[in-house]
Amino acid sequence: MAIDMAQVNRIHSLEGEIRAAEMELKAIKKRRTELVTDLPEYKELEQAQAAVKAASVKLKLAIEEDRELSVLHVDRGEVAYHLHDLREMLSHHLAAYAQDTACDVIKDSQGRNRQIEISAKLSKPGKRVLDQAKLPFSQHFGVRQPIPERPVVKQLELTMETK
Repeated sequence: MAIDMAQVNRIHSLEGEIRAAEMELKAIKKRRTELVTDLPEYKELEQAQAAVKAASVKLKLAIEEDRELSVLHVDRGEVAYHLHDLREMLSHHLAAYAQDTACDVIKDSQGRNRQIEISAKLSKPGKRVLDQAKLPFSQHFGVRQPIPERPVVKQLELTMETK
């Protein structure tokens, strides 16, 4: 297969034109930036941003010094941690329910049928797992009661008699 030198030359010339166009575009962007920064409105914007930054620093200091906000921050953290624990417990109970009943649908507290979605992921190395002796599963989540078998729904056979 022969190399078409005209085609190779055209490729090389296009590469040169592309580099030149890129440099020209950079120069245009740089010149535009210079013109924008020279505008008096830009100076006003910089002053306003400096004032906002100073006000932000003052606000952060005021938040750190306010006792009620500090208490709320601690309370928020505790409630968020508790919510996380409750969601973990619900997740484990739903997984146990799905495994015990072989059913992936459950009625929620409002009476709606909800799909149970099971997903899994590997934890980070060194993370304590739930079945380790430090905190047994039954102590953390309460004693697990087996779920009774699902009642079998009997089907009625309807026959049509002809006379």
